[in-house]
Order: sequence, then structure tokens, then C-alpha cells
Amino acid sequence: MESILSSRMKKGISKISSIVLTLTTTIWLSGLAALMPVAVVHAVHTPATESFTFKKTLKFGSRGTDVTELQQILIDEGFLDIDEPTGYYGSLTRTAVMDLQEENDLPRVGVVGPLTRAILNDVLEGGTATPAPAPTPTPTPTATVLGVKVASDTPAAGPVAKNSQDVSMTKLDFTAGDSDVTISSLKVTRSGLSADSDVSNVKLWWKGVQIGSTQALSTTTHTATFTGLNVVVAKNTTESILISATIAASPTVGDTIVLGIAAQGDITSTVAFSGTYPLNGNAKTTAGISVGQLDVDKQTTPAAATILSGATDQSIAAWKFAANATEGFKVQKVKITNTGSAVPADVSNLKLKIGADVVSPTVTALGADQTVTFDLSASPIAITAGTNKIITAYADVAAGINSARTIIFEITNVQDVMATGDNSGGGVTITQSSGTAYVKQTGATMTIGQGTLTVALDTAVNPSNKTYVKGTPGRLFSAFKFSAGSTEGARITEITLTRVGSGTATDLSNITLVNNATNAVIATGGSITGSTVKFGLNTIGYDATGLFDVPVSGNVTVLVKADIASGATATAVDSLEIAANTDIKADGLTSKYDIASGSITDSTGSGSEADHTIGAKGDLTATLSANAPAAANIVKGATGLKYATFTLTAGDGEDVVVSGLTLTLQKSTGTAAGSGDFTNVKVVRSDNNVQYGSTVASPTSSASFSGNLVIPAGTAIDLQVYSDVPTGSASTTSRVTINAAGDLTLTGSSSSASITAGGTYAINANTMTVASGTIVHAMLATPPASSYVINAAGVTLAKLSLTAGTAEDVKVTTIKLTAATSGDTGFVGASTAQTDFADLKLVDDSAGTNISISPSVFTDGTPDTITYTGLEYTVPKGIQKIIRVVGTVKASTGVYIIGVKANGDVVGSGLTSGASISSTGGTVASKNITMTTAGSLAVADGGSPVKTIVAVGTSGKTGVDFARVKLTATNEDIKISKIVITRSGGANGDFSAVKLYDTTTSSTGTQIGSTINFVGTATTVDFNFNPGSEFVVTKDTDKYITVRADLNGTSTGAASNDQPILSLAATTDITATGVASGSSSITITGTVTGNAQALVKAKPIIEKVALSTLDITPGVMTVFKLKITADGGDVKFLSSTASNNMKFTIAQAGGTTTTRNIKIVLSTAPGTVYDQNANSATTGAGNIDFTTAGTANFGFEENELTVFSGTPVTLDVQADLTDYATAGESFRLDINNANTDLSYNDGSATTSDINLTSFLGYGLPITGDTVTKK
Repeated sequence: MESILSSRMKKGISKISSIVLTLTTTIWLSGLAALMPVAVVHAVHTPATESFTFKKTLKFGSRGTDVTELQQILIDEGFLDIDEPTGYYGSLTRTAVMDLQEENDLPRVGVVGPLTRAILNDVLEGGTATPAPAPTPTPTPTATVLGVKVASDTPAAGPVAKNSQDVSMTKLDFTAGDSDVTISSLKVTRSGLSADSDVSNVKLWWKGVQIGSTQALSTTTHTATFTGLNVVVAKNTTESILISATIAASPTVGDTIVLGIAAQGDITSTVAFSGTYPLNGNAKTTAGISVGQLDVDKQTTPAAATILSGATDQSIAAWKFAANATEGFKVQKVKITNTGSAVPADVSNLKLKIGADVVSPTVTALGADQTVTFDLSASPIAITAGTNKIITAYADVAAGINSARTIIFEITNVQDVMATGDNSGGGVTITQSSGTAYVKQTGATMTIGQGTLTVALDTAVNPSNKTYVKGTPGRLFSAFKFSAGSTEGARITEITLTRVGSGTATDLSNITLVNNATNAVIATGGSITGSTVKFGLNTIGYDATGLFDVPVSGNVTVLVKADIASGATATAVDSLEIAANTDIKADGLTSKYDIASGSITDSTGSGSEADHTIGAKGDLTATLSANAPAAANIVKGATGLKYATFTLTAGDGEDVVVSGLTLTLQKSTGTAAGSGDFTNVKVVRSDNNVQYGSTVASPTSSASFSGNLVIPAGTAIDLQVYSDVPTGSASTTSRVTINAAGDLTLTGSSSSASITAGGTYAINANTMTVASGTIVHAMLATPPASSYVINAAGVTLAKLSLTAGTAEDVKVTTIKLTAATSGDTGFVGASTAQTDFADLKLVDDSAGTNISISPSVFTDGTPDTITYTGLEYTVPKGIQKIIRVVGTVKASTGVYIIGVKANGDVVGSGLTSGASISSTGGTVASKNITMTTAGSLAVADGGSPVKTIVAVGTSGKTGVDFARVKLTATNEDIKISKIVITRSGGANGDFSAVKLYDTTTSSTGTQIGSTINFVGTATTVDFNFNPGSEFVVTKDTDKYITVRADLNGTSTGAASNDQPILSLAATTDITATGVASGSSSITITGTVTGNAQALVKAKPIIEKVALSTLDITPGVMTVFKLKITADGGDVKFLSSTASNNMKFTIAQAGGTTTTRNIKIVLSTAPGTVYDQNANSATTGAGNIDFTTAGTANFGFEENELTVFSGTPVTLDVQADLTDYATAGESFRLDINNANTDLSYNDGSATTSDINLTSFLGYGLPITGDTVTKK
């Protein structure tokens, strides 16, 4: 516990005359890990350096390579229980060295002297460790020396912060002679130019542990006396006692404090210690700086809970360690006490975590005093100023605990946390709740328990009340779902079932438990004794095997099945039930002990299990299937037509055998069919497509089938009836019927009894009507009324739809189309369609195939027509097919329609019946087909870049987009041979090249045309496309051209703050020709003006950095953090030669009152202040009154800021939120994007004041994080 000067703060010594303002306190902490002695060292250790040997004396506090090598040997040989060497000789290392010395017959002095070094060097050389003679270079002190002296590593002189806790003041070495010496009391005296009130809480430390009580200095004698110490210095050994003290909150700055032993009589011991008295440590000078504030507060999470015996890595308690804005802290020790009823053996592998990260060594067990101390000195937990961290204690819980013991962790008093300030270097006395005096912070009560188990009926598979036939095996009686709780899985070791009902114990046999998910048998062969049957056997404690396991938070469904005896009592009613929770025995898979009956819930419900009746024989019901074919039109000649589907459902009692089936055939309702009305009648199972019985080739009024079809109990099978429709059938309708129950011959599979089918008879299938096929023609509304330029080829002029009826497929052989001028919807007048259209053909719309051969033009007439014959075009029944009428436009004027004039203009035949079919649909026409001379081109903005700030630097920037042009062609493809781009704003010197890119399919695009630039004073550039390389815009599609430029830098022609615009300024700036029409008289509409791009030498890019905490701690805290990156060159924020600024808008403040006083400070961490005025850009610590002000504008009045290119700067915005004491109050800052929100200097001129925030490119606007008082 030694205070030393922080090298960082030494730089500021010259700022004051006699007081060092900051310090760093290093606190030596002792660990509590138990180190078990092992056999003498014997392994060969390979050092990091091949020639390494131990030459130095090593002791508590030593550091360096020698300590690292020493620790590695101690680890390898099992003396030191740490993961890897730390290079620091602490209490753990000292204890390990003492164990090594004892095992090698050396005194347990804990110091690596010549004897111990000889053993260690022998290990390095591969030898065995035997007691070595004292080497001659350094004689061993004689055993008769007895004395006390100030230790060579006593804390150095230096400054100490106000309110520092447990500052190491003086270290004394006590050496015993040839006998043990017991020290019972010490008197510590203060000297130096100081006052008794400068210090408090004087303590003594022995081997890192406090001895004696905490004392105050007597104001009359300036002493503190410690009694009842009773520590023993073993013979021929040296032990140290460290004196520490806490510095007062308000000492006299500059006082020098010295603590020590004034005289030999101030030491009470069994033998007097000689020495050069007084024995004083070095002077500590009180500095003007104070230690900050560290609050430690218990958290509500984890909440009180039952944790599982045997569970590992359980969160027990958590505390929030919060540093105020004064300084951060390094937490070096945390001591936790268990105040619950759990014994130390119940808890193991204790550790601290922040989130999921382990931040402490793992301590194997609680101490006998129910405490655990985490020594964090090797890797302290850092709490940054103004932030907090949640530290959670975790532990494993021993298995096999079956009583409700509790674990309650607390941090009891201020001595249980040791932390030093980052700036002050002082040890802190922890507080709670925003600086309140600390009281113990106790976590929630964690009760050690076992898991839970719930048993319920699985309603998804549990049977309803059934009738089971005598002699049937494996009948399902019950289904129970076993569900384990969220803490541990369960092993089911014993299940007792109770038979309830009017039957007898012998009615049921071979009772079996089956896993529903796997169908695996769990237990079988059970028989009822009295009224119960038991499976498995539970023993007290953990059973290595059981009936089955249920995973944590999972479930297992168990089916209970039984055979029904052949001699069982008919009409008896039985059920198999779980009568009570005590009928289930289970062990916890993690706790490895019996789950108490109170933790097993029987939710099956008394008497809720199904009651099953024992019957003499089974049953079967016949119905018309829900999948039976609907009434439909059929055609003669159809084969394999499905007429009916009947469902046969066996009851639960037993399987039923169908040995015979008779179907009644009718040619109309109630009228028996005759010969030739049905042929090839057959019955097929729908589930496997297997035919039942034989096909009846030539039935009359009925058809009979025989076979051996088994319908399993409780299941249903559909039987489908198929038949051909003879071409000579005289019937107009037909139907299939199961006329009566006697038409089914049924037998019980187990009972062998004859069964009469149930159901409502007759069971009539739907009536089928004998009809002919049909075809309906129509013209679609697509394509809509459209214009086509002369010579446009392969265009879709119209779409014809053909729809076949449901009776049969239709093969279309003839299609006749008629043309007329617009308005002649009856197709009665003459036209010139025969010359205005060419290359006509019919194309299947879905397949894209040509279905016509000839002709290709209309026949002149009144009206003009075109007839396609010899077609082989099939339209499936019930389906619509679409045919496109495709051709070439041969005129530049005229408006036409094309369509079907009359019924019968489409002719075909039925594919099944062969009957001739003529179309219906009447007169139908396409939309107008307009012929025109040339196409048109529409020009529009295609998403030009927004106004953006472009940092060109001194050498320029390439590939900057200025405009994006959308081009849309109508009526025909358009090819462009010239595009003119115009500059406005800025100057020609801003540009080094201008290019055009086709960005239709990607933002990068492909360059089109040449790279050119502005010449002289001309403000336009011409892009010419040679014949054969024109830019083509396809009809009815969009193409996009991006105007992209390379820019000069400020040293090569560009001027900072220029704002050039590139545009397609006039319709005459495009020269284009129609591809089909060949006309250059293309109608061009629209222009595009790009957005200005502001050129600067350099610009700042601002990004929000997430805050480390969103919780308000009243006082000064960081409320906005931002990173500034310079793009293009260095960026400056000036106040001397330019009026640069950064303005924050207060978007949210307060919540319960109307006025808050907020001071905002803009600073880089750790501390350069640039401006701390609240309302204007002048120096001062102004406040914001939210009734009058809503912004904080910083003018960099206190310090100007330069952001160097390649070196981003992070800034903190801090606010004084002292008044924010009510839960729910919140605060937020934003940076908007108006010209007044940001200005800067880009280095192009010392007085430049660039404020282009209405442009994008800075990363603005930014919405800040909201901080809230919890």
C-alpha cells in the first residue's frame, strides 16, 4: 500500500509552489486462494532465456523477469495456483515460496535468498532439489541476530491526496533469532510538520491481512496503540508489519506526515527487538487534490430466486460501481460475505463478471468465515470518470443439497472495496447512492432447491372414451405428458397407475408404457395387483438408471397401453390413472437427489382420464367422402372417370374386415342403369392406389366386388369408384350408390363376429351429366390502346383468349380474325388493313411459339379478314389459353381494331368425344391500334445527387456525380447521337474532365462517349456518338445517364467554396433518331438541372460516438460524444481570424419543472476545453435557462481546434445535470444541418469561414443519445 508519484501528473508540478496535485497509490493486496503443499521440486524447468540463472534476492513487492521465472517454476510444481506468471511478487507468491522452502527443509521466510536460489538454479539445470549448502558469496545471517529496522521497500516519500484511504506509510522488518518471538502490541507515533487531524484510521498489516483494530491518533500523545496482536516471528526468519492511514478530507495542504515506532519500549514482545530508534517511514505530503467519489450500490437483478443444487455459474448478486465526473478508479480488491444459511462447502468456484466477461481470478471456495476476497491487483477493474459498471458475483452450487439453504452475498463495509483514483492516485472510501455514507449492500436471497416436475394429460394424443373389443391387444388407455421445469431435467424412476372402473383386475393384461415420440417401449408386462400396477423402483438419493429422462424445460409423453382379455367382462368400463403426485417418483438430473413430492404436480385431474368400455364386437360406418367428385359435365367416350368416393370408418373396438361390396348403378335419379351405360367399373383405395376386387367390365344395374380389405380400428379408408362412359350410352345423367347396409359384408378381426355397417342409406354419389365440349372466344383489354410507328415489326397488336368448357379438351383447327377502322365495332365497313399490316401470325402467349403457318396479310373485303386453318392447338378443359396477334405496321396514319366478328369464327373438336365444336362469345374487338410517323423521348431527373460538399484537397478528386438523367422512349426505340452538357455556377477551372456513364443497371455504370472538358470560356461540352455507336433507348423502357466529373484541387485550379452545376439544359441539347421509323423528327420533352456541388479544400466528417452510460448521475457528465475526421486536408475551428462555430440544439430537457440550469463544456478527453459558454461564442461559464434558450453555440473561444488529416479527434460535450434528481427526467442534444449550425476553416485562407451545412457531406444532422435519470 505505497503511494508514488504518477508520472503523468509530475508534468504539472511547476504549476504550484509546494504541493504536488496528483498521485498514484499502489495497493498491495493479498489473495485468499488455498495453496496445498506438495512434494519437493523435481521437474526440469525450461526458462525463457537459455542462460538464465537466479542471482537476485526476491521478496514481497519485487517485480520483473526473475519473478516471472520463479512463478513459472512454482506453477509447474503445483505450489502456485494461478493461470500464468504475472511478474509481481505478491502474497500468493510469497506463500508458495514458503511452501517450497518447507518442503526442502529451509525456514519458511518467504524470501528468495541464496539457499532458495541454489535450489531453483539446480531445477533449471535439470537436477533434483535436495537441501543445498549455503553458497559462500553471500553468508547466511546467524540465528542469533534479533532486531527491527525500516524495510528497504518501505513506501517512498511523496504527495498524497486528500481523503485517500489506507495509504501505506511505513514498513518495518522484524527478525527473530534462535527462538520464536511473539509481538503482542505496538505503539505508532506521528511526527513531521503535520497535525493529528490530518490522518485517521491507522492500521497494521501482517502478510497482507489487517491485525489489531483500527485506531485514531491521540491528540495529546500523537500516538496510536495496538494491543492483542499476538503475531509470531518464527526463529531465524524475518516478517514485516506495514503501517497505513487514511488522509483526512480537509487536511492542511502541504503538511508532511511521518508514522513510525519512536522507541524500543513501544514494542511489546516476548523478546525485545534491538534497532536504531526512532524507526520512521518516509514523509507523505498532503496535496491539494482530493480523491473522487465511487458509489457501490446493490442491484435488483438478479432477483430473489431458487437456484438449483448442482447448478454451475449462477449469478448470485450484483453491484453498480459508479465513478463521478471527478476521476475514474481502478478497483483492486472486492470482498464479499455470505450472510445466508448456506455453509462454505455449498458454494464453489466464485468469480466476478461484467456482462459475460470474467474479470477476477476464480476462488475455489468460501472461507471458513463465509467470505471471499477477490485480489484484482494484477488486472484491476477500470471505472472511467462519469461512468459505471455492473459487477456480478457468480458461483457454483454443490449437488445433493435437499434442504432449503440460502445464499445471500453482500459487500459489508468500506474496507471490502479497495480502489485508487486515476488522477489523485488516492485510495477511495466508497459511498453509495450519489455520495451517501456507505451502509452494507446486500443482494437478494438465493434459495438452494431442486427442480420441478408436472404430469398432465397430453390432450393431443390422449384418447377419448372408446369401446375396445375383447381379445384385442395394445389398446391405448391414457397419454401422460411429463414436463420438467426450467432449472433442471428429471429422471423418472417409478410410476404407479391405478385401475378405476366396473371391470376386474383380470380384464387388462400386459400393461405397457411407450414413448410417444420414439415409439420405444419404456416398460411392459405390467399386471394389476389389487387395483394398481407399478413400473420402476425408486431409491433414496440419486438413481443411476430410471424409466426415462425428461430434459430441462422439455417434456416426454408416455402412452399407456393394455391388452383386453378374451374373457373380459363385456360392457365393463375401465380407466388407468395417476391417482396422486406421490405415485410419481423422480430424481433431479443436476441436483442428483430425489425431487420432493411437493415439487411434483399432478395436473391429470382426478377422473379425467378416458373411460373405456369393453365390447363384444366392433363397428364400421360408411359415408360419402368429403373428397368425392362434385357433380360435373362428362362426355361420351371418357375413360377412367371418377364417379364416387366412399369413406369406410372402423370404430375403436377392433379391426374390421370388408369381404364384399355391391354398388348400385343408375342412369338417372332412381332409375337403374342398363347394359352399355357403364363399362369397366372398378374400386381403388385412395391411400395406396391398390384396387379392391376385380374390374366389372359390362355391368347393368349393379357391380359387385369381393376381397379381404382390413380397416384398422379407429381409422378410415376411402374407396374410389371409376368407370368408362361408353360412346353408345343412352343416358343423359349417371350416378353410383351404396344402396343399403347389406351391400357391405363385414367381419370383426378379433371377435370374428359378423358386423352390420352403420350409416344413412342409400349413400348417393353426385350426379354426372352427359354433355358436349365447348369453346368461348374473347379479346383481352391488353395491349391497351397504343401507337406504333411505321415499319415497327413484331409488335403485339391484340390478344385473343380461348376458354374450353369442363367437359373435355378442345382441339382448335380454325381461327378467323377481322379488321376494321376504329369505331366500326360491328366489323361491317371496308378498310385498307390488307396493305397497312404485314407479317401477321398467331403466337401462344405462354410458350412464345408460333401456332400459325399462313396467311400473313388480311384479305381485301368488306370487312378485311384473315383465316388460319389446319391448326393443331389444344385448349385443356376448364382452361383459358391466350394467343397474341403479332405483325408489322406498314402505314404512318390510321386507327384500327382487330377481333372476332361472330360465333363460329373459331372451330375445333372435342378430344374425347370427337364432336365438332364452334366457338361462342359474339363480336369482340381489341383496343385501338394507332399508326404514327415517329416516336418520342422524355427527359426527366433520374435521381441527381443532392447538394453535397466535396473535399477536393490540393490535387483534386475524381468521379464526382453532378446529375442523373432519365430517358424514356415511346412508340419505338430511339438512338441518340449527341448530348450537350451545360455548366452554371463555379468556373471552368474547377474541372479537369467531364464524362457520361450509363447507370441503368448499376450506380458505377459504364462510360459512354469520350472524356472531354470545358475549353476556354465555353460553358458547354458536346458528347458525339458516331454512327453505329449511338446510345439507344429501347421502346417503353427507361435508360439512365449520369454526368460525372473529375475535379481540380485548390492548387490546380479549383476555388474553395465554388458551387458548380452541370445540366441538360434544353431539349435541343439532344440529337436523336427513331430506329424503326428512321425519322429524326423525334419529339423530345423535358430538361434536367443538377444540384450544386460545393467544392472545398477540406471538410470535417462528424460521427456520433455511443455514450458509455445513458443513466443520469446528477452533476457534470458527458451527454454527447462525437468524432471528427478531416477529409481532403487539415480542418480548423478558429476564433481569432475567423468566426467558426459548432451549435448544439437542446432537443429534450427536464420533465417535471420548467427551468434547468445547464452548463455545456466542449472538451477532448481527458481535458482540453475549447468553449464552455452556454448561449454565445464568448468565454465564460454561462447557464442555459430552458424557458429562454434552446441551443448551445460553441465558438472555440478558449482554445482553437485543428483536426489533422488522418488523425480523427474525439470530443466530449458535458452538461451540469445537478438539478436532474427526479426519476424520468431526461436530456438530449442534437446537431442540425442549417448554415448556422457549423462553420470551419479549410486552410484555403486564414479568414475563411465555411458554413455549408445546408449541403450534405458533414454527416449532419445527428440526433444525440437521450440520458435519463433512473
